[in-house]
Amino acid sequence: MKASIAPPFKTKPGSKTLPFMLLGTVLLLTNEAYAVSQTPLSLKIGVPPNLILTIDDSTSMNRAFVPDVEGDNNAQDRNDVRVSRRGKSAAFNPMYYDPAIIYQAPTSFNSAGNEVPLDSTFNKAFMDGFAPSKNNGSDWLDLRSAYRPAWSYNRSSNGQGNYANNSNAGLNSILATNPSSDFSAQATITTNNTPQTVRTNGGLEFTLARGRNNTTYSCSVKFPGSTASIDITDYCSHSNSTYTADLTRAGMPAYYYVYDKATPGCPVSGARTNDDCYRLVFVTETSGSAKLPNGTTLSDERKNFAIWYSFYRNRALATLSAASIAFYDLSSSSRLTWQSLIHCKTLNSSSGGKCGLNQFRSYTAEHRKNFFNWLQNNTQFDNAAGTPLRSATIRAGEFLKEDIAWQKEPGGTGNTTANTYSCRPSYHVVMTDGMWTSTNETIANPARNDAAAFTLPDNKRFNGNTAPFSDTTSATLADIAMHYWATDLKENLANGVKPTGPKGDAEYWNPRANPATWQHMVNYMMGLGLSESLNQSNIPWEGGTFIGRGYQALASGTASWPAASSGSQNNVYDLWHAAINSRGEFFSVDSPSDMVQAFTDILSGIQGRTSSAARPAINSGQVSTDENENGVVKTISYQTSYSSENNWSGDLKRFEKKWNATTNNFETSQSWSASEQVPAAANRNIKIAGGTDNSGLQEFNWANAGAATSVGTLAYYLNRNPESANAIDTRGEARLNYIRGNRSGEGSTFRIRSSLLGDFYSSSP
Repeated sequence: MKASIAPPFKTKPGSKTLPFMLLGTVLLLTNEAYAVSQTPLSLKIGVPPNLILTIDDSTSMNRAFVPDVEGDNNAQDRNDVRVSRRGKSAAFNPMYYDPAIIYQAPTSFNSAGNEVPLDSTFNKAFMDGFAPSKNNGSDWLDLRSAYRPAWSYNRSSNGQGNYANNSNAGLNSILATNPSSDFSAQATITTNNTPQTVRTNGGLEFTLARGRNNTTYSCSVKFPGSTASIDITDYCSHSNSTYTADLTRAGMPAYYYVYDKATPGCPVSGARTNDDCYRLVFVTETSGSAKLPNGTTLSDERKNFAIWYSFYRNRALATLSAASIAFYDLSSSSRLTWQSLIHCKTLNSSSGGKCGLNQFRSYTAEHRKNFFNWLQNNTQFDNAAGTPLRSATIRAGEFLKEDIAWQKEPGGTGNTTANTYSCRPSYHVVMTDGMWTSTNETIANPARNDAAAFTLPDNKRFNGNTAPFSDTTSATLADIAMHYWATDLKENLANGVKPTGPKGDAEYWNPRANPATWQHMVNYMMGLGLSESLNQSNIPWEGGTFIGRGYQALASGTASWPAASSGSQNNVYDLWHAAINSRGEFFSVDSPSDMVQAFTDILSGIQGRTSSAARPAINSGQVSTDENENGVVKTISYQTSYSSENNWSGDLKRFEKKWNATTNNFETSQSWSASEQVPAAANRNIKIAGGTDNSGLQEFNWANAGAATSVGTLAYYLNRNPESANAIDTRGEARLNYIRGNRSGEGSTFRIRSSLLGDFYSSSP
């Protein structure tokens, strides 16, 4: 491989990481030592949940692009994309560096359990940020001059890789070429001792000079923003009087592309698949565009790019980083074991090896250290054995039949029948980048599949034809998920698991509700880079498990689940289907920031399901007074309350206590409930402070929310999707109306609210 191009830019020491950023633009917030609890102290927390984490360690995780739709002319894994501009832009390839995101290095732990900061710098960026000492500490590069975009990176190997066209089933580290339209030039020169300058659309200025005859020549280049002329004669060639400078395989100063319709040559339609709509940006101390909390720009993005390169540039590194960030703050009372699809197939093991020490234990400091060691150091992606996701899900379900899953102290000596709790919930968290395959696995259709008729442990009957659960394809991931939800996994325990979500017989078959009281498994499924496969016109994915036209069609039975099979694109729908069948959730993510958010949402959702109030509604305040009603004295009470079980809804109620001469007793009755009398938003006065000191209150509506394009306005923040790195999604006005109390979007775009009143906590009426 030829030498790298010397850096043309003036450099400064890398800036320190800012201690705090806006959540929407940051992959990791600083962990505060004295974090304020987000749960009232009056709540009783349910028994700690069982968690099983499954990581996809198939070789496709080595890819540095998403998605991988075979046979599609626009597919990212085709060579035309590998050499393109758009392949090096987050607008088209979400795995690539995104200048709008502030990337953060995850934390590691040493053998003593102490935190070890991980880092990377612009002039010494590690190939694998989790292994800075790999290859005797030499596995790094200088991003000022030696950057080559990755197309696939196997962390089991050393170095960046090469430009081979065959990835050897994902085992090889291969590179993407620098786009020729910006990094090469050609000129025909027929006069001796004559130079010719060619400027590319990317701003590189090539000078090609013919010498004393057509076989002698020299070449140089100037980079944008630099006056330095760099000799690149080693990258030049000639054919007769045609001279070519080709830097498509040279080490370059780090760069990325921005999708910009104003780029010269971009057609009016401005399709993201058109390379003419992408503008080249070299990473410098002034190139950044990520927004800070005060609305200013983090202009020096060199450190940011280095962190992305070392920790997020391919699917595997991004997954390890996202999981490290999310599981850093997992409650110490949670009980965890882990596995992967290929290398680690044993749960609750103390033998070490490719599973590490994954005994099923509470998430103590020691267990967290063991988990991080396995995740960051033992997890490899170097065995081309397909994507056996169904087998991994079966292993998780079968593990929950073991005694240890229900004991108070897994692995301890103080476990008794009395402290083996029947109310413990169990969750299986899955992260995968692919459609399951049947390579090296034979799966039988489970007994309680979603097309079978059977009686549930609470004597409810499933008829095998209930939308959106049932389909006609057998032995799918959704069938397995249904089986381990519908089966009592510990029959010698009472059915003590607490139902979650909407209650009542009418809600029993609502997938948002989980009425199961028996010991069962709920699946949280995360699919990376698969959103474009959720594109069937009658069941489109619209960003959430239970929202959008696609879900509504499935729930109503007007659409059917696509038939899943080994390696089929329909298997992405099977991930969604499996989450619904087990009363969990499905997250389709395409970028590192989406992945961090999804992991965080999953663990937060599990915590939310586990927390419970001491009573369904807690009285947080009450006042009483006496009134005279036609000579009868009655006591009037006003009581505020909240319910943690019911989406933190609140209420204000009036009660009357008076003597009943017929029954000869004092009787208390409810006069009214405020939650039942909230007027429609259009009939209430809802005000917001004005934009200036003297403007006073004004109507809380979209017209007064400011410009959606202006940083800092209410409209600016409402117009962004908090579950997708604050990407613009144009739902700002709908969100504002939802906050006002408009209920038209509930159940499709937004979550269903049982009440428009929020919680009243420690409030006197």
